[in-house]
Amino acid sequence: MLKAAGLSAPVGGNIGTPLVSLSSLPSDFLVAEISSFQLETVHTFRPFVGLFLNFTDDHLNRHRTMERYFELKKRLFEMQKESDWAVLNADDPAVAVLAGQLSSRILLFSRRGPVNAGAYVQDGKIWLKNGGEAQFLVSVDEIKLKGSHNLENCLAAAAAAYALAIPLEVIAEVISSFEGVEHRCEPVLTIGSVQYINDSKGTNYASTIKAIESYQEPLVLILGGRDKGGAISPLVEAISCRVKYTVLLGEAAPYFERILHAGHYETTVRAENLKEAVEMAREKSLPGDVVLFSPACTSYDMFKNYEERGRAFKSVVRNLADGQG
Repeated sequence: MLKAAGLSAPVGGNIGTPLVSLSSLPSDFLVAEISSFQLETVHTFRPFVGLFLNFTDDHLNRHRTMERYFELKKRLFEMQKESDWAVLNADDPAVAVLAGQLSSRILLFSRRGPVNAGAYVQDGKIWLKNGGEAQFLVSVDEIKLKGSHNLENCLAAAAAAYALAIPLEVIAEVISSFEGVEHRCEPVLTIGSVQYINDSKGTNYASTIKAIESYQEPLVLILGGRDKGGAISPLVEAISCRVKYTVLLGEAAPYFERILHAGHYETTVRAENLKEAVEMAREKSLPGDVVLFSPACTSYDMFKNYEERGRAFKSVVRNLADGQG
């Protein structure tokens, strides 16, 4: 949205490019994804606009408790002043409670109904409001991205762009035209009427659940890597309800197999490597199915990062297509 408005806005932080390497670049804004690991040691970090999208159990292998994890996330807003902005998810009770605790100006976003200040969905349309009359942006059915989580992402981005005085017509145009980014429910190829989807950024249970819920087609899931812990029962339920077959991979494969079988979901198979996992998924899929690579784990047992893992998946899928002639 910033770039579409003609502004320079380099992106960095937890998603790849270190912020220190961007600090000397001339820019209008710096867009930064900040992890809880990074928030452990901040002292002067002060975002003009800070977004807290949701809160689910993650990184408990490091932070140990949900309370500690939340306090670290909350540090995003610790140094903000009254002239700054906080964009919060009104539909997530853990996040929404911060609206009454922060010193910054608050914008909420909700896909369930109106908010007094922020972005929301009502009657199948996205609206922006800040005290006055609500302003229409786009219809929900104009969004190209799949899944309720991506609807929330559009709302959060719209609220942040509004705080940055981006024109409404630019916000609306980007929401309706944006087709997603690499490794996030990224379509790779369709082979034999089976879609192959790269969601390597699915590095925790909650993100993989969101990915599963984004598709109505029968799913074959490739799952596994280095597990980070957390409440796994919602993932087991999502797999049991929506996934017809699961291929297990990496360090977490024995754990996932045991947990899934204990939940009476037994259509699983273990793969030794990613190539074998894709080949197994192909064998278990039928025309009209989706093969979803959403590991719910970090990549560090087999790859340097989720980007390398995602590109390896895409390479295997393309080789599979080439092998078909």
